[in-house]
Amino acid sequence: MFGKFVSGLFNYKLKLKSSRLFCFCHGNYGLLNDSLKENCNVKVIVEFTKTWNYDANGYSSFVQNGEEILRINPVRNAVTIIKVNKNTKSFVKYINHLAGKNKRYFVELDYIEK
Repeated sequence: MFGKFVSGLFNYKLKLKSSRLFCFCHGNYGLLNDSLKENCNVKVIVEFTKTWNYDANGYSSFVQNGEEILRINPVRNAVTIIKVNKNTKSFVKYINHLAGKNKRYFVELDYIEK
């Protein structure tokens, strides 16, 4: 059902390629791999984080040609839908000590065109 909604937003047929659950806390980060490119057309991020200090970083950063094009901060109960291409890469910024004991929980859904 959600896949049909996402397909309707971009007016092409999509199918779910992968779904991943993440949990990040102080000291965690995601790596940006220069050789790995997004192999999807649409990425959906469903945020389950209860509270977050933006100064702790931990945001999702989307990069094209070495430049950040989009930054998604953890916001409680938010759903972010992003159209991406093969030149788009993403990572989670290092979470510093200001996160305290808070953890960032989110699900990433990757959709590809049928």
